[in-house]
Amino acid sequence: MSGILNLLLAGAAYVPPVTYNEIAVGCTGSGGNYIYVYPWSSGPGVKYASPATAPVDEIHDVDFSPDGLDLAGANGYSSPYIQVWAWTPGTGFGAVRSNPGTASSSGQYCRFSPSGGTILLGTAAADYVEAYPWTSHAFGTKHSSPGTLPTGAGKGVAWHSSGTYVFVTSAASPYVLAYPWSSGFGTKIADPASLPPSEGNDADFSGDIAVGAWGNTVCYPFTTGFGTKRADPATKAGGDNNGVEFSASGAYIAAASSASPYINVWPYSNGQGTKLSDPATLPTGTGRGIGWLNSTDLAVAHSTSPYFSSYPFTSSFGTKYADPATLPGSTSYAVTFSSITV
Repeated sequence: MSGILNLLLAGAAYVPPVTYNEIAVGCTGSGGNYIYVYPWSSGPGVKYASPATAPVDEIHDVDFSPDGLDLAGANGYSSPYIQVWAWTPGTGFGAVRSNPGTASSSGQYCRFSPSGGTILLGTAAADYVEAYPWTSHAFGTKHSSPGTLPTGAGKGVAWHSSGTYVFVTSAASPYVLAYPWSSGFGTKIADPASLPPSEGNDADFSGDIAVGAWGNTVCYPFTTGFGTKRADPATKAGGDNNGVEFSASGAYIAAASSASPYINVWPYSNGQGTKLSDPATLPTGTGRGIGWLNSTDLAVAHSTSPYFSSYPFTSSFGTKYADPATLPGSTSYAVTFSSITV
């Protein structure tokens, strides 16, 4: 309050803070349009202009930096396998940032650390997980690979909320791996006693670590290592659980799945509760990725037009939001939100 008063006494106009909510979608696209971003206000608004430097290939994952000034995309099949663009909330894309130059294989998932100082990349070959310093909006020299690598494609990557552990889901057993993190990978944490049932497709952390796998989303408590697997929910999500994410409050967990209803939500308290009723209007095809805006809106990327669907959420699904006028060009793999106050 004293700061505002001082501005007024000095004759300066007070400009109140503004919150910008935005949603980004990564897709197979067409004509080089592999990344779509929309302002968000009770649904997606008019699409922002595409970046001047287009993605080199389809985008398998998207992630905003914690400060909202960078937007990363994991490139599915072409070098540099990860690209980052400058982002101005409320305005859109700026220039593409310099490439890392050393990413080794198809980018699957990418995540900024909670501090914004590191970017993780899950890859389809080579080391299967890579990490880069992110300083002053630029890539640093790639961190050394972990001493014990994942045994198959690194599909999902996630950070502990403290930034002191990283998680990788893999196409091969043990399907989920954890490493301590302190300016680099530490020694791999012992595997959970009860492994996920199949390849891990995605991961998210909110006190517990959740792994999207075939026919189920599997959850473990995690402090300095994996605890005993949480009981499975009475009603699981069928097919591949391709995307998984906790709400900001941690009170709900959502999974995008390859089988109808394609989007699934459970209350969460030391495990999944009774699955919530499906939305009245279902997504139109295979759920690929999932994202929450805080705990009040939920979106799923999917395989058929309109390629992503979004819903208001309180303790249940509300009526599906209207689709944007400009749809992604084809199958969407990933969706994420940003909410920044400036």
